[in-house]
Amino acid sequence: MKLRFSLEVLKGPDKGLVLELTRRESLLGRGEDASLRLGDQEASRHHCKLVLAERSLQVEDLGSANGTWINGQRVERGQLMHGDVLRVGLSEMALRVDQARAKAGPAPTQEAGATRPGVLAGLGWRAQVALLLLLLALACFLVVAVPMVNRQQEALETEALERASALVLALAALNREALQLGDEMLVDVKQVAKMEGVVQAYIYDRAGRTWAPLAQLHQMPGDAVARKALQAEQFLVQTTAPGEYDLAQPIKVFMPQSGQFERLGTARLVFSLHKLAGQRGGLWQGALVGLVVSLLLALAVAYLLLYLGARPVTRLREQLEAVLKGDAREVSATQGSGQLSDLAASINRGLAKLAQTPSAPAQAPGAPLAPSGPASPQGGLTLLAGAVGDPVLLVDADNQVTLANQAFGQALGLDPGQVAGRHILEALPDPALLAPLLELIQQATAQAGQVLSRQVSDGQGRMVRLSVAAMVPLAGGAPSLLVVLGGLGAPGEARA
Repeated sequence: MKLRFSLEVLKGPDKGLVLELTRRESLLGRGEDASLRLGDQEASRHHCKLVLAERSLQVEDLGSANGTWINGQRVERGQLMHGDVLRVGLSEMALRVDQARAKAGPAPTQEAGATRPGVLAGLGWRAQVALLLLLLALACFLVVAVPMVNRQQEALETEALERASALVLALAALNREALQLGDEMLVDVKQVAKMEGVVQAYIYDRAGRTWAPLAQLHQMPGDAVARKALQAEQFLVQTTAPGEYDLAQPIKVFMPQSGQFERLGTARLVFSLHKLAGQRGGLWQGALVGLVVSLLLALAVAYLLLYLGARPVTRLREQLEAVLKGDAREVSATQGSGQLSDLAASINRGLAKLAQTPSAPAQAPGAPLAPSGPASPQGGLTLLAGAVGDPVLLVDADNQVTLANQAFGQALGLDPGQVAGRHILEALPDPALLAPLLELIQQATAQAGQVLSRQVSDGQGRMVRLSVAAMVPLAGGAPSLLVVLGGLGAPGEARA
């Protein structure tokens, strides 16, 4: 089969021009000696060499000033297939590969009634039905399962990033006291560093020196990502690579003398989604199991349909053969579709036998007629109900306080109106309560609708029962968090 190669200019000064490639090697450029000449002044005189291959066009740049581009990528050597776009200077050309028309006469036609066997012609009709059902099951799986796995994978990555955000907040809360006291021995990053997906955890003081890990003690980070993290005044997430994130949370403490939050240092977390590859692999493993089950189910359905469809016709053919042999007088009505070829052969034999019969006696009145063929054949409301008189906070998905009741303000000596809109780290300055509360929030976020509780001691030695419930949203989105500090009364009540 002979192929015809041509370059159609789609853009540039020579738009609409078609360059036929009739030589095995051609020179493309604006020079007068170029076999394929362009009027584009941005093209070099000898821009590139084109060599015909079996079904492709090999391109070699000849040191041109503006370069040779294939499908938007600059190349020194490359290959063009049918439909690929070659850019030279300001000109864009598409390669066309067509079958050349033969100069000989028309091909001989088949004889009347002759048929050319197709791909499925060599298969029996049972195999064809089974193959079609298998292809249908595979198509349904690709249409439904693949988008579902991709959405589940995106949901897992979003959930992992939210968990990383909660971890860096917990890291900041766990080390606030150490920075406030200036005690390097109290710094703890091991618990967070062991969490899934965490690459490294860091604690820096207010001067930007590293306190943890110990291997980098008192070092000043010099990379741009770390410097930006140290300068952040609020929670910061930086994407360093696909699936790689750098999270930073400034560690602050409220100073009653100044009425402002003073920065003590920074908590930083390096998090990688690539360490969660086992979860993503589990999704595709489940999808593969689903595919195998779907194909097996399709085979079972195909077998059942074939059995139910072929059995009635088989019985019909057997009965007709019995009639032709003289072992039976009539064929009983049979429901179902037929094996048309076998049935036609049986009928033909019957007609041939009847044709050999010289005559048939008249049928006696009341005698049964011979048949001519087959018959046509829903936790947060419960927690709130038991929290009357206890401090209550309502926190959104970003850990911002959206509502605080009067009991919360009385217990901590704050104005509830000033608490609303602040981060929970600012609304609850007691580290003894904050660290376990953040852990509960992390767990409750993953268990929407359940109430999680823990008995802890606050900074004054009072026993407080922390309860957190993620309120399931009505119309999607991240849940709100209901926080109850049971047993935490007003300061006057505690002293009494």
